[in-house]
Amino acid sequence: MTLVEESFDYVIVGAGSAGCVLADRLSVDGASVLLLEAGGRDRSPFIHIPAGEAMLFSALGKWFGAGDVNWAYPAEPDPSRNGLRDIWSAGKILGGGSSINGMMWVRGNPGDFDAWARMGCRGWSYAEVLPYFKSAETNEGGASETRGGMGPQPASALRLKHKLTDRFIQAAMALGHPYNPDQNGVAQEGVGPCQASQKAGLRYSSARSFLKPVLKRPNLFVRTKARVLRIETEGGGRPG
Repeated sequence: MTLVEESFDYVIVGAGSAGCVLADRLSVDGASVLLLEAGGRDRSPFIHIPAGEAMLFSALGKWFGAGDVNWAYPAEPDPSRNGLRDIWSAGKILGGGSSINGMMWVRGNPGDFDAWARMGCRGWSYAEVLPYFKSAETNEGGASETRGGMGPQPASALRLKHKLTDRFIQAAMALGHPYNPDQNGVAQEGVGPCQASQKAGLRYSSARSFLKPVLKRPNLFVRTKARVLRIETEGGGRPG
């Protein structure tokens, strides 16, 4: 086996939700970027057709890709549920968790960001991170003071309508919870329909939204089935 020494400006370990975005952003100005992913490519139709994953679970009785595109980490036994062990899903594929998750598009609570800023995390207040939220998305309902309209990531209303959803919302409102048509808008509190990281009925993972459009950049290199076991540093440095 011949070892080949290569050099890159940036090496990103993991092509998950963050890794795909970083690969796009870091390579846009010409820097050489290597993106490594332990899993494989996201070619399966069960990834891109949302209903396909649910159908597969119903037929096989297990989550899609357990052990293949899903790390499927076993949790510790839960004594409150007679020792039941949950499975914690984590994407082992381009797009990471965004390629196998439930596609709910929900931002963090503004109060959390403001609390972090008060504790000393400069630049992390909600007002400071909001421009980045907006630049990342294209909201199906259009741009506003809190929503983006020209970003790479689609955020769409759910296409599936079910009477139980309406009953749930009505029951919550009857208990005094305010109706909120957009949990990613001015306020997060309340009850209402969720949005999804979908477009035209298809899943839009970070790999599809951020990575796929830029794969032809000559300075961006993507390698799958590449599991990183160790990171070595020199001169007292540390991984970024």
